[in-house]
Amino acid sequence: MKLIILIWTLCLVPLMMATGQEQQAGKLLSKAIYQEEVNGELDEAIKTYRLIVQQYPDNRKVSAEALLHLGICYEKIGMPQAYDTYQDIIDKYAEQQDEVTLAKERLLKYRQLSENSSKPITEPRYTKIQIPTKPRNGVLSPDGNKLAFVSEGCLWLVPVHGESDPSISGEPVRLTQSMGIWDLANMGMVWSANSKWIAFRAARAQENKNAAEEIYVISASGGEVKKVNINLDITVGSYGYRISLSSDGKNLAFAAFDEEKKEGTHVYGWDRLRIYTVGIDGETATPLTEPFTREPVFSPDGSQIAYVKINPMRHLGEEIWVISAKGGKPTLVCSEADVIVKSPIWSPDGKMIAFLSRKYKKGYANNSNELWVVPVSKNVKHPSTPTKIRLPVGTTYMLAGWSDNNKIGVLLPNPRTTAIYTVPSSGGKSVQLTTKPAWMPCWSPDGKYIYFDGLHTDDMAGIEFIPAQGGEVKRLPIQSDKYVQPSGSTSGISVSPDGSMIVFSGFYPGSINVERTPGSHIMLVPVNGGKLVQLTENPHGDTNPCWSPDGKLIAFTRAEQKQIDQETVSFWNIYVIPSQGGAPKRITSAQPDKVYGTSIDWSPDGKWIAYYSHDEEIRVIPAESGESRIVVDKLECNYHFGLSWSPDSKNIAYVSEGKLYTVPLEGGDPQEIHTGLDATHLKMDWSWDGKKIVFGATQGGEHELWLMEDFLPESQTKK
Repeated sequence: MKLIILIWTLCLVPLMMATGQEQQAGKLLSKAIYQEEVNGELDEAIKTYRLIVQQYPDNRKVSAEALLHLGICYEKIGMPQAYDTYQDIIDKYAEQQDEVTLAKERLLKYRQLSENSSKPITEPRYTKIQIPTKPRNGVLSPDGNKLAFVSEGCLWLVPVHGESDPSISGEPVRLTQSMGIWDLANMGMVWSANSKWIAFRAARAQENKNAAEEIYVISASGGEVKKVNINLDITVGSYGYRISLSSDGKNLAFAAFDEEKKEGTHVYGWDRLRIYTVGIDGETATPLTEPFTREPVFSPDGSQIAYVKINPMRHLGEEIWVISAKGGKPTLVCSEADVIVKSPIWSPDGKMIAFLSRKYKKGYANNSNELWVVPVSKNVKHPSTPTKIRLPVGTTYMLAGWSDNNKIGVLLPNPRTTAIYTVPSSGGKSVQLTTKPAWMPCWSPDGKYIYFDGLHTDDMAGIEFIPAQGGEVKRLPIQSDKYVQPSGSTSGISVSPDGSMIVFSGFYPGSINVERTPGSHIMLVPVNGGKLVQLTENPHGDTNPCWSPDGKLIAFTRAEQKQIDQETVSFWNIYVIPSQGGAPKRITSAQPDKVYGTSIDWSPDGKWIAYYSHDEEIRVIPAESGESRIVVDKLECNYHFGLSWSPDSKNIAYVSEGKLYTVPLEGGDPQEIHTGLDATHLKMDWSWDGKKIVFGATQGGEHELWLMEDFLPESQTKK
């Protein structure tokens, strides 16, 4: 009898597995069709259709239908991959007659449109370069042979094509010691056109431990690092950090603020931002362009500089211009309504410029999903029509370069998930609650809801909430004279102990509001939505608010600056302010307490405030102020990481090196809280009954180098 049962079990298991896989494939297909046809989220639908084909190749009916919809999505966004997708259905899924018939119809229509189109159809080829160390950044040498990248504050070079396989990189070589070189999404480093020199930005720590921003130049063969002496404010933020070297490596182009703020100019400084050139030996910098300009790039022969002009209202790149490197009247290269542009690069022959673009959407979304190429001619009175290429996935990074062998380096992210999860406080298997990007979760005191900063209900991030067991995501309506947003994924959200109010760090996006109040500020809003109350104002930033257990006070971190020996020193302190408003009171001291400007939390018994310190420690300080003490040391601090007290005030949960831990207040060995996720854990909140922890986590999203070729119509490549 037992043998019969065993045989039946062995027969049923594969059947049950197959049935489960069919159901999962069907659910995934329904999700993708909803993304495509209802929400119009074509990029997300394309990812899901591809996933179905990869994960369920044996479910040929579902795979064929997914391919058909994939081809339709490609058609909708004008990508020539539609042709091959329809052909794959015809060649590989002959038994799926309905899908094959529809594929043939669409393929015939597609061919007719292509033949009748006056614009040539191009389909770029992409080659992924596998770099085992996964630097996630890098700029391509003009000869196409090497990639310069930053790792742990050092500059490295790696051969793009190794000896074993051209798609696998060679052995990396370190050019510099650790000197705080910036990995700025490819904005902070650049090659000279002769592939002999590299310029880069760095923030070397001074004796007072304040990092001074500098620009350096080094030979690609190594040797002495030379600092470029610039007597201008080059702390410009955002894409203003882009720099460029002339073809011989002797001159530098960069964006900087005017030395003095003129009366009536905007406090944020964009109307003082312009492009300068300077010799690397430290000659006087020469202004080249008018204000609202940035992202300079020398032409291959060094005679011209292309740059981006900013929209004064949106503070985003809107036009591509070219000017003589010696100055003069600039020429408009490309301008289209409601298009945001960045990262211009020259073709090796200096006849074309490529750049990244996207349609304008309110807010600071900067994920460019198209690459445009436009001819450059001094004799053209009107800008040329660009060739527009849809990227397989959007990127926030600058282009890696255009090599002499006519390949463009693009850093594209692999699929990324940033979501909210819950897990038992003792560890276990996590439950995912959200489906779109979400950060900074916190519980309502009754444990029924979880509030967070998310993108489920709008393209702009905002305060959203979801039932603690999962369900529909809703947005908190905020009434304000100006549009307000949470201050990024590191700023913090907290619900009052009585469950009536939410405190958060917010800011007023300059791309939406005509008048921008610089900085981030502590703000209050009713838990059901309503009128916004701004408690603080700080142009440098007030963040990470949390409530006292009695709800009378709010603690937060404040960014401050001080002049020491003619140097501007930046630091953080913890302040408390009455929840009804009033004067903030500082409870830490910058030197002994060394506050790191990320999560803080008030213990439920009201005695302590826990925080990260710059000495890579978790410390606690008496809530009334006093001497801080170390709870755990030798950990990794990061602005995205968080900490939270247990309800009995005996333990602190925290994140270090992307993992979740708990440690007793009285000290001891930290214990990892296993979540079952291979992910980087972010900010979290301990439930008020002590049973669960809610946290944010991110997986994937690493940028990888791809080489794009055959991206221009044949008529342009023959010119």
